[in-house]
Amino acid sequence: MPVQPKSRRRTLIIAWVLSGLVLIPSVLSALPWELPSVAIMVLALLPWLLIPAALALGFALWSRQRAVSAFSALLLLAQLFWLFPLDANRGQDCQQAAGTVLPVMTLNARYGLADAAQIVDLLRKQGTGLLALQEFGGDLEERLNAAGITELLPYQLSSTVRGPGGSALYSKYPLEQLPAVSGTPHEMIRARLTLTTLPAKPVVELTNVHTMIPDSRSAERWRADLKALAGLPSNGANRLFLGDFNASVDHAEFRAFLASSELSDVGTISGQRFIPTFSLLPWLPPLSTLDHLAISPTLSATDYQVQSVKGSDHAAVLSSLKVSEHCG
Repeated sequence: MPVQPKSRRRTLIIAWVLSGLVLIPSVLSALPWELPSVAIMVLALLPWLLIPAALALGFALWSRQRAVSAFSALLLLAQLFWLFPLDANRGQDCQQAAGTVLPVMTLNARYGLADAAQIVDLLRKQGTGLLALQEFGGDLEERLNAAGITELLPYQLSSTVRGPGGSALYSKYPLEQLPAVSGTPHEMIRARLTLTTLPAKPVVELTNVHTMIPDSRSAERWRADLKALAGLPSNGANRLFLGDFNASVDHAEFRAFLASSELSDVGTISGQRFIPTFSLLPWLPPLSTLDHLAISPTLSATDYQVQSVKGSDHAAVLSSLKVSEHCG
């Protein structure tokens, strides 16, 4: 049955409106501008624009207008390419080098309210060798100890503060504390982890990340936090930044941090960066990917996972990192 003129006009208008809804934030994401907090929040939802992009193409095809159909198809392809980039800064290929696998996990514990027994159960099931916690406070430390975390990860470092600005690292391997990231409201602790199971005893430099929320009061502080992380010296070492960045790959500031630090986002190189890790409310489904593992070119990653944890508005992010004795 042919499309009637009025129906065709309606579908054409809907196609253009949906295309505009997708185009505007997509362009904003690509621009290196300092956007207002509202735009920053919207960009955190950018992967969901794949849905209106697909709908726009459907309405455009139904309208039988070549121009809008071609435009909508290109827009949908651009969204797919953005979600699944062909070049995700994968760095050096160390798969063939001798080394060991270090399973890691990061979680924002929501003021220390996360379920400690579930955290330890995840560690045990995944054989995790490193855990980073943000918002480390309340009685979480005591509950983790009661659940048996020290049997799995006997080495611990924690911040001098507790609560929203607190953080902790638990490890299967020895940790040497480094100076925390300077000038940030949240205490982002740093450490050197030594893999004593390998003859060369390679070291991984760790940074437990928790930036400020980029709301109307602290967007500039959020940008400053990301710049402080980018300013940390690398010295060609194995480096792992893990935690709550309050940013997604759709934010120019986060991409600038990755590029200037020569890091790769594990979710992106695993083809799974669209899996959300944060919910505005604990009873709502997660919508944004704000928690990340960022690795130097000397590391490689497999088995990327996102697991919900009771009591937290963030999901746990897990992956297995390959740490080589010699790479490059």
